[in-house]
Amino acid sequence: MKIFCLAFAILFCATLQGEESGGIKVIRAGKMLDVKTGKLIENPVIVLKGDFIDSINPKVIPDKAEVLDLHDLILLPGLIDVHTHLTYDAGNYWLDLGRHPHAAAAAYSMVGVKNARITLLAGFTTVRDLGACCYADINLMRAIEKNLVDGPSVFPSGNIIATTGSACDQTRADPSIVQPGPEYGLGDDPDSIVKAVRTQIKYGAKVIKTCSDNDNYSEQELKLMADTAHQRRIKFAVHVWEEKSVRNAVNAGADSVEHAGIMSDDILDEMVRRGTYLVPTMYTLDTMDLSQMKPETRVQVEKELPMFEDAFRRSLKKGLKIAFGSDTGQIPHGENAREFYAMVKRGMTPLHAIQSATCNAADLMSLTDRGLIAEGLRADLIGVAGDPLEDIRALEKPAFVMKAGKVYKQFAD
Repeated sequence: MKIFCLAFAILFCATLQGEESGGIKVIRAGKMLDVKTGKLIENPVIVLKGDFIDSINPKVIPDKAEVLDLHDLILLPGLIDVHTHLTYDAGNYWLDLGRHPHAAAAAYSMVGVKNARITLLAGFTTVRDLGACCYADINLMRAIEKNLVDGPSVFPSGNIIATTGSACDQTRADPSIVQPGPEYGLGDDPDSIVKAVRTQIKYGAKVIKTCSDNDNYSEQELKLMADTAHQRRIKFAVHVWEEKSVRNAVNAGADSVEHAGIMSDDILDEMVRRGTYLVPTMYTLDTMDLSQMKPETRVQVEKELPMFEDAFRRSLKKGLKIAFGSDTGQIPHGENAREFYAMVKRGMTPLHAIQSATCNAADLMSLTDRGLIAEGLRADLIGVAGDPLEDIRALEKPAFVMKAGKVYKQFAD
């Protein structure tokens, strides 16, 4: 009974404080990173009203505001990961769904609930989710929007647009599907490709994703997807590896090419000209276990890995637009930030790496309300104990996470 009374008193006081503050919060910290310039601003004071940043370093602090003193932490914008798979777990893509013929959507949505919270606490307040069975990622987006579960803002793709039976065919994850078709993302001819894209958008997709490697789709078919998505102001992301598939995706009008493919200089130059984003997912290269591969696959991968890394380094020299993508689901959720070090050790500056997960990622996603710490933008903030410009791995353990003005993590071990 005493414990119950104490808990009630704490809740009452917190509620009263929130009411007295009128929804106004003041955040004090040791420093704040301007991700555009790389300048560290000493002793910032940020005033929040509701979900948004009202002012920075104002002359007068509002009375009765709720004050969050973060001491020596360095503040950054909430991080953005443009390539996740929240409804899949690494090493367990295809769940044991038991005997129920229609369990897939619920099962994968529940996996997504678990991983969404892990991702948010890792400092990522916005993600693009690039491929999920049975609209589970769209279910997750809506559950988070309605505050039913905790997680980052999710911009889902629904089912990947894929050829029947290909590696990206998501219907393998749902045993209840008897007649796979465009509603499940399958497109094997122009009419079904257009219908597959339109159907994903109809049910809530905020980005369209396809797989282009291994000659899955021609340049003309990819252009059909791009045009159909762009007619509805939806971005188009293409999974690629080989040089031909990268070239086709770029020429077709992809907004981003996903993964570090084999790219010649003329392809990189065309990407620069068009403003095409590269989403390298370099950490996935570090997690590959070559010993578990078939001999012929291992020979090919060992040959191609240096080519992927070389293309990434050349993309940096040419000034390609780069956005941060971890490919969680392929790697464990919560390890998103390891992508920073994977890029930095291959030649990217720490500031450029941070920009890839803040202002650059927001630009790729056409989000004008986040990606920076600035007046009028959404109050998505993280705080880290070390200086990420000196040690990029400081971003792997955020001590403070705020999304839309709500604190989800503060000084956790």
